[in-house]
Amino acid sequence: MLSFLNSVALPLLIAAAIPLLIHFFNRRRVKTIPFSSLRFLKMLEHQRIRHVRIYQILLILVRTLFILFLVLAFARPAVRNIFHDSSSSGHTTAVIVLDNSYSMQAAPDGETFFNKAIKALQAVITTFKNGDRVYLLTPHLEPDQSHPLNLQKSNITKTVAVKNYSPDYCPTLKEAAGLLRAQSNVNSEFYFISDFFIPSQTCKDSLSADFFPLSTKVFFIPVAKNTHFNNVGIDTVYLSEQFPEIHKPVTLKVVLRNYSLKAAAAQTVHLFRHNQRLAMQNIEIPAGQTKEIFLRFVPEKPGYQLLKVELDDDDLLTDNTYYLTLRLSGHITVLSVSQNSGSHFQTALQILAAKTPLQIEPVNYALWQGKDFFSYDIILLSDPPAFNPAVTERLSSFLKAGKHVIIVPGKGSNPVRLNLLCRRLINQTPYGSLKNAGDSASYFPLSADFLQIPLFASLFDKTKTPTDLPVVFKYFKLGGKGKTIIRFKNRDAFLRLFPVSSGKGACYLFASGFGSVWTDFSLKGIFVPMLYRLFYSVGQKETQMPAIQTGRNFTLFLPDINQNRHYSLKPPQAERFPLIVQQSPAGLFFEIAALNNPGPYFLFEDGKIKDALSVNVSNKELRRPFVRFGRLFPKHIMLHNPVSIKKTITTSRNGKEFWFAFLALALLMLLTEMFLIRKIEGRRA
Repeated sequence: MLSFLNSVALPLLIAAAIPLLIHFFNRRRVKTIPFSSLRFLKMLEHQRIRHVRIYQILLILVRTLFILFLVLAFARPAVRNIFHDSSSSGHTTAVIVLDNSYSMQAAPDGETFFNKAIKALQAVITTFKNGDRVYLLTPHLEPDQSHPLNLQKSNITKTVAVKNYSPDYCPTLKEAAGLLRAQSNVNSEFYFISDFFIPSQTCKDSLSADFFPLSTKVFFIPVAKNTHFNNVGIDTVYLSEQFPEIHKPVTLKVVLRNYSLKAAAAQTVHLFRHNQRLAMQNIEIPAGQTKEIFLRFVPEKPGYQLLKVELDDDDLLTDNTYYLTLRLSGHITVLSVSQNSGSHFQTALQILAAKTPLQIEPVNYALWQGKDFFSYDIILLSDPPAFNPAVTERLSSFLKAGKHVIIVPGKGSNPVRLNLLCRRLINQTPYGSLKNAGDSASYFPLSADFLQIPLFASLFDKTKTPTDLPVVFKYFKLGGKGKTIIRFKNRDAFLRLFPVSSGKGACYLFASGFGSVWTDFSLKGIFVPMLYRLFYSVGQKETQMPAIQTGRNFTLFLPDINQNRHYSLKPPQAERFPLIVQQSPAGLFFEIAALNNPGPYFLFEDGKIKDALSVNVSNKELRRPFVRFGRLFPKHIMLHNPVSIKKTITTSRNGKEFWFAFLALALLMLLTEMFLIRKIEGRRA
C-alpha cells in the first residue's frame, strides 16, 4: 500500500502543468511570405519542422515528468503492508515487555544484559510522540503497569530494576495482548527486550501466535544475541544425613550445574558459617552437566546454623550463593509416663537421661495429669490405660501444636483400648490382632535392612553386617494410613509414624512392648542407641528449614505461634516488616508475599528472634529448553543493533521509503531535457 510521509508537498503536483502552459502561450503566429519557386527546398523544410515538433512534444513531456518526480520525491512516498494500515499522522499503542529476571544480571563483556536492555528501551521510547499510548511491563506485574507511560518524564527507565527471581511470563504476555486489543489507535506495536534465556517451564500456560491482534507489529530485541557466558550455578543444598547431631560430622550434599554448553568449568566451592569457612573443595564440571559434591562440618553448639555455600565469581553472580539454615536442638524434653518404674525399659531411659542431651522425666499415670504438657517435646506413654476425654483432648492439642506422642504397648494393652486412644488422637484404629510366636524357640526377626534405615544409618558401619540383632516374640499387627519406619522380615510394621491431620505433630506407635515377654531388645547393645536416635529425631524440630524461593508467595507454618504476640520478619540488610497471624484448620500460619533478596531472614516474636529461614534464587532460570518465541511470532522483526533500533522502528512504522528513486528519475529527466534541446538546436541549424 502506497502512502506519502510528507503529503503537504502533494498539492505542488499542479506545477507539472507549467511546461504545457508555457508552450501554448509562447506559440508564434506563422506569416505566409510568397517566394520564388523553391519547391524542393520547401519539401525539405516541412520534413525538418515535423522532426522539431516531435522533439518539442518530448521536451514538454520530460519537463512535466521532471516536476512531477521532484514533487513526489519531496512527498516521501512509502510502501506499507496492506495489513498495517496506518499513517504517520496516526497515533500508536505500544506495549514494551522488559525482562528483569536475574539472568539479566549476567555480564560476560563487562556490561550486564540489563544495562543493555535499558539502553535499548531508551532508544525505543524516543520513537514515540505525544498522543501515543505506551505501556511498560515487566514479568512480575505491578499495579501501576496498566497505565501508559508519561513520555514527558526523563526518568522512565529508572522506574524498573532487575529482580532476583525467575518469573512466569505468560500472565505478562496475556496482559500485553489485552492492552493491545483494547487500543483504538492506528498503530499497534509489541516490543520484547530480553536475553531470551526463558525456560519453557516458566511459561506454564499455553501460548499461541494469534492471541495478539493481527495488525500488531512484533519486535524482538535480544540483548544476549551471539553472546556466550560462563556460569556455574548452585542447584540446591541439603542434608545428606537425616538426623544431624552436635559435635558430630554433618554432611551437606551440594548439586552444581554448568550452564555453559561450550566449555568445562573449574570452580572452587566454599562452605561458610557466620562468615567462617568450614570446608572447601575444587571441582571441574563438564559443559552442560551437573555434579554432586559433599561438604562436611561439625556443629559446635545447638541453635541455628546459618550456612552459606559459595562459588568463585563467574559471568553471573546471582546463583553463585546458596543459603541454608539448620536448626539443632540443644535439649529435648521427654515426659515418660508408665505403670512400672523398675523395668528394663525405664532403666534404659535413665541411662539416656544421664549420658545424653535428652531430659527425660519419669512419672506415674497417677500423677502425670498435673504436668504442663506443652513444656515437653515428647510424651512417652508406656502401656497406656484408658483415659478420660479431658486427658485425650489435652493430648490432641499437644499434637496439633507440633509435639509428638510415642505409644509403647505393655502387659495390660489390648487392641480395643489402644485403638480408642488412637481414634481420639489421630482419627484411626491402627492396632490389629496380637501375633504370638508360640514358644520360646520361635520369634519374629526384624527386616534385614534394619540397621540401614535413616534412623540408624550413621550409627553403624555399613560394610559390616551385625549378626546379633534383636528379635520379637509377640506383637500387635499395625495397619492404618501411616509410614512404616521399622519393619519385620515378614513386612509387618514394628514402628509406624502417623502424622496429625490438623498440625505438624505425629504419633509413633510400636507394635510390641520392650518387656522380656515381648522382645529381647533390652538384652542387645543396640537398645539404648536405638532409643536415643528415636527420641532425638522425634524431638528435634524441623532440622532443615523448607526451601523458599525469591519471587514466590509462601505460607509459613510454625508449631507454637501465639495470636497474642507481635511478629515481624527481617530481610538481609533491610528493616523488619510486620507479619499477621492467620488461622486455618491446619493451624496458625503466616502468609508471606514474594521476597526479592536471597539470604537469611529472621522471624521476631515480640522483638526477640524466634526462628530463621533462608531464601534462595530459583535454580530454573537457565534450564533448557528455552521458549522459542520465534515460532510463536513468525513475522517478528529482530532488532540486533542498538544503534539502528530507532531507524528500523521508524522505517517499519512508516513503510519502505523510495523518494530517492523519484529523485533519480527527476535527474534523469533533467539529462534527457538537455539531450532534447541539443537535438532541437541541431535541427534548426
